[in-house]
Amino acid sequence: MIQRILMTSSGLLLLGSAAAFFLFVPPISILSVAFLLIALMLMFGLGFQTGAQELVTAHGQVTAFGYSRRLLRYVQEWKTDYLQRRSDRR
Repeated sequence: MIQRILMTSSGLLLLGSAAAFFLFVPPISILSVAFLLIALMLMFGLGFQTGAQELVTAHGQVTAFGYSRRLLRYVQEWKTDYLQRRSDRR
């Protein structure tokens, strides 16, 4: 019985707090904060989507994650050369 009274009163307290908040805070400011949060989330998602795509530079080279193919090829050649020299030592 006491538990039921506590749950009911806490629910009414939460409802009253939310109602008081919306009475004292203008709806325009609430909507502007909500709009800014939505805009930030969309920009964050757009950044992830753009970063996952291959981009074309001004010189026509295709880049993956901001690196040119020439640089990626150089790193791959260096890696294979390093691994080959390492296996020759054994």
